[in-house]
Amino acid sequence: MSFLTRHSPQQISDLVFRDATVGGIITDYAQGLRDKHLLLYGPAGSGKSIAAQIILSTQAGDLAGSAVARPINPRDYDHEDFEPLLRDWSAQMLHGVARGYTVIDEVDFFSPHMQQRLRAFIDSTELGTIIVTTNNLHKLDEPFKDRFRKLLVERPSATDWTARAQAILAAEGVMLTAQQVGILLKGFQGSARELIEWLEDYTLTFKRQPPSATATVNLNNTPCSIKVLPNKTLINGHSLTNAQGVKK
Repeated sequence: MSFLTRHSPQQISDLVFRDATVGGIITDYAQGLRDKHLLLYGPAGSGKSIAAQIILSTQAGDLAGSAVARPINPRDYDHEDFEPLLRDWSAQMLHGVARGYTVIDEVDFFSPHMQQRLRAFIDSTELGTIIVTTNNLHKLDEPFKDRFRKLLVERPSATDWTARAQAILAAEGVMLTAQQVGILLKGFQGSARELIEWLEDYTLTFKRQPPSATATVNLNNTPCSIKVLPNKTLINGHSLTNAQGVKK
């Protein structure tokens, strides 16, 4: 299993949000406490799609990933209306799901005509919940947006990522304190995928370094210098201490 697959979010607790209120609302949806149609918008890489997918998989249970509980990509949608969603919801409910759920990723790629059809479909039934994502809120008209609970999902800051990054490193056998991880992540502004890719680079580089070696990995296009000495490790000139307080 690849590093990315091992550490990609699988459940709500794996997600990182800049705004705790946003995280709380998304958790409510995953727990079935909210069911109004949901529109997640914000910059690319902020975690909108994976949050929507985890809500869907949590609600769909054993049907998660099956043909009746997969996210819809407008580029591949070859139907003229949204009646297939009713069939998906019926199949979900036949398997014990209390309410049907559908995720539409990058909904703005639907033509204005299809957006109008989706709006009409929403007005015609209350059997399920539709969760849509977009990087381009301005491409959706106001009547369409009015059918949804709109939630801005911003990219987490380096500080927001600290606990998640620390857990990933620990799972790979690299035990650092939160303060040490903060040094590693200083200035990071990338996406979750970029963070995981960089942590993989760091983990492999760290494990491969012989004593007194120096290596450089990149975090958010910023070089990070790692120097392993007999009694300590320096990252960007900072001496790291392990979780027990012993100098590395």
